[in-house]
Amino acid sequence: MSLDDITLAVDYFDMKKIAESGQCFRWKELGPGKYLIPSGQTCAIMEQKEPDDDLHLLIEEGTLPLWQDYLNYGERYGSTPIVCISAEVPISAGPELLAHELAHVAAGEAVEHGPEWKAAEEAIFQKYNEILNAKIPDEPVEVTVTPHKVGDGGILAMPLKANIPDPQRDDWKLVTCPICGAECWENDLARQAMAAEPELRAACTTCALKAGVTTGGKY
Repeated sequence: MSLDDITLAVDYFDMKKIAESGQCFRWKELGPGKYLIPSGQTCAIMEQKEPDDDLHLLIEEGTLPLWQDYLNYGERYGSTPIVCISAEVPISAGPELLAHELAHVAAGEAVEHGPEWKAAEEAIFQKYNEILNAKIPDEPVEVTVTPHKVGDGGILAMPLKANIPDPQRDDWKLVTCPICGAECWENDLARQAMAAEPELRAACTTCALKAGVTTGGKY
């Protein structure tokens, strides 16, 4: 295997803090400021002696674009700070971790976890809660469930491929949701129902549920 020895100029980048943040579970420390980092079918050895120092990479030949993308380097990187949240972090912890890291960007690394950082974190988390409350109100939504009758119309919910990756029966056909474009499964029963009732529409489960909430759950 041929290797490339690459040096990248970075700023607002501290490998040690990233490694200690709990966001990067698969990094292996090889020494002070030196880490073995896997990505896909390859890996890299990255070393940074001090925060904001040049980043030294020992990588498989021809994989530099992959690692530039991994680091968000390219056109988007330079004076722009990097905020990374690992896909392995529990989803419930994501907003708190993101607020934590964005507060460092807003307040500046020099203040560390001082009052300025704390104020920024609280402001970011407050904004997140405002958006969350606007999108998902705390008030319960009344839903009326009644047996469907021909002529009622409404939306038939199709299972999302993201939730059920493989077809469960031979009659399942992969289609796209006409509302959001997500891949979902259409079966014979759904096709027969829509053929018998022109007013009936089909959509992915998510869009069908959203439409039900928007209309009060009555179809």
